[in-house]
Amino acid sequence: MPDFPAPARLALTAVASLASLLLGCAGTQLDPAWVTANRTVWRDPEAETLDPAVATAIDHLVAGKRIVFLGEPDHYIHEKYPYRLAILRRLSRHGFHHLGMEIGTSDGARIDRYLDSGDEQALARVALFGYAGKSPEERRELERFQPRVESDRAALRAFAAEERRFFRALRALRTPSAPDASNAPGAPNAPDTPGAPGAPGPTDVEEGGFRFFGYDTDAIAGSAYQDLRDTLAPVAGTPEATAAAARLALVRGEDLSQETLRVVTFSDEVSADPSPYVTAFGSERASTFQDQLHALSESLLFMVGRLQDPRPLAQRRFYERRETFMHRRLDRWLAAHPRDKLVLLGHNTHLSRASTTLSVGPSDGEHMPMWRSIGTHVTEPRPTEVLALWLLAPEGTHFMPDGKQPVVRDVPLRRNSLEAALAPFGDAFLLDLRRRPPGTPFDEVHDHGNPSSYGHGPVGRNADALVFFRRVSPPRE
Repeated sequence: MPDFPAPARLALTAVASLASLLLGCAGTQLDPAWVTANRTVWRDPEAETLDPAVATAIDHLVAGKRIVFLGEPDHYIHEKYPYRLAILRRLSRHGFHHLGMEIGTSDGARIDRYLDSGDEQALARVALFGYAGKSPEERRELERFQPRVESDRAALRAFAAEERRFFRALRALRTPSAPDASNAPGAPNAPDTPGAPGAPGPTDVEEGGFRFFGYDTDAIAGSAYQDLRDTLAPVAGTPEATAAAARLALVRGEDLSQETLRVVTFSDEVSADPSPYVTAFGSERASTFQDQLHALSESLLFMVGRLQDPRPLAQRRFYERRETFMHRRLDRWLAAHPRDKLVLLGHNTHLSRASTTLSVGPSDGEHMPMWRSIGTHVTEPRPTEVLALWLLAPEGTHFMPDGKQPVVRDVPLRRNSLEAALAPFGDAFLLDLRRRPPGTPFDEVHDHGNPSSYGHGPVGRNADALVFFRRVSPPRE
């Protein structure tokens, strides 16, 4: 800087500070030496296996961890699929064979049946992927929730195609026989490149493959009706099953709010006194019935709650209730699997270590305080057992299937975002945040995320490491 007089220097410093505040994060605000020292270049975002440098970095990150969060900024981008698959392939070699995903419990059970048996019909019946029912009764329950605009239907077909490819690829990782000792979890220099000496190739997972569950309410809110009918079928002759089937049948002329009230009331009654169903169905079937009924009621309630008032603050209590449903689902899974390792897939915000430090929505637009996320709920009792890994992917195009046009929309690299601070350091890399110095933008309130899930807050308090892919694109059919 030229040698200005002291008052001028003070004025220039003030202007520079103000400019920094107005511009938010910029690449110059991150210490290049620190980023370079803690960054691992990700050579190919399309690759479904990790190159050796990234594989080694992942090995160090997951050492001693029992639970890994694989977060994503946006459900409707292609790049999340190779990212997931490449990391899951590596994690499977460290004993991570259980997956929970931000998908409904009903659809999750169908996906688990597919992964276990290879039955394509189970995968075809996932309502989130466009399944609209087989019987007239099931079609009435599901078709009303499927997209009505052709552009949204086309987006759904591409999204479903990507999802099915992902789950088929997961199943293909099953091992028909014991893996070679050189590829055992923790083995040194075990590459992830198929065909390389000692490489696991397509057979990373132990006998039996991945097990899977959904921890969310069903986005297609009627998905669990058929599950309930299947559960009641073997005990159809009992008065309790007959009465339950009658109370669950769609009522002609009933609107969605009335249907929701009817189902929620029934679910609350069963939860308050399940003993008649335990006596009539047996304890295991009665428990399944109660769980499915509760999932149906919460799915309907979340949908109705969002339809009643589109304002984010008005919807917050319904989002918080939905997250509480997730908490209970994970509590039960963790209690039933006290020693198993687990990977959770979902939005970054759900998989946050300290969600009450975050806000949902852009800082310069309508936003609201984040509720207690499933990630925070899982992390708080066991902070050293959890690794939170977030994908940031800030520029390109994605799908927004909300009935508006166009369905393919821009994802802009926002100048005041954390992603803008990362962009100068490369198009694709892994960044370990655990040893960051104090006072970096990762511990400050900055914008992050994509148009479907903007947020702001200290990312470093919520994620242990970031995968940064500069460019994104919509799912591909």
